[in-house]
Amino acid sequence: MNARRLGSRTMAAVAAAMLLSACWSGPALFTARDATPRVIEDGIYMIDEPGSRELAEAGPEEGLKVVNQADGSMRVTAGDNNRYDMRVLAVSVSAPADRRFVLQVTTFGERDDRYASYALLDARTKPARATLLRCDRDTQRLATASGGSVSRDPNTMAACDFTDRNVLLSQLKRVAAMEMASRDVVELTPYRP
Repeated sequence: MNARRLGSRTMAAVAAAMLLSACWSGPALFTARDATPRVIEDGIYMIDEPGSRELAEAGPEEGLKVVNQADGSMRVTAGDNNRYDMRVLAVSVSAPADRRFVLQVTTFGERDDRYASYALLDARTKPARATLLRCDRDTQRLATASGGSVSRDPNTMAACDFTDRNVLLSQLKRVAAMEMASRDVVELTPYRP
């Protein structure tokens, strides 16, 4: 993802689409009871590559809108006419004080046991950073060994489908300990007019 190439006007919609079709997916493995509420405060967040200055002229309609729900989930919308309408759960990877969370992303209004995408949120930094996870060989091996699968499409990257919550969490802990390539990370900067 390259903000300079895409331009700030499309970053939120691209980030939303990527979250919904992330390379780590499967059935929803978490419920609102598992979520840590208010990991991200209500507001509009601009999405960009770490350290980029492309957001200087972006307006609120170009951001992700986050609204915390009573059940501990977040409703996140983006795109023209809120084209992307997502229900996001932030579940602690190890301990809530660590401030690293798995984001379970589903389409808002669908049942919780439907298809979900997963990303990693590091809320230890300001602004918070979301990592879009890659389905590398080690991850593929662990996903399939635990009853999951790997989908390969010649037009896209491989996608690891997890069916075991503990395996997903152990893989997230492994990834959280690694230094991520900037192409896989986006910052969520609060919009300030």
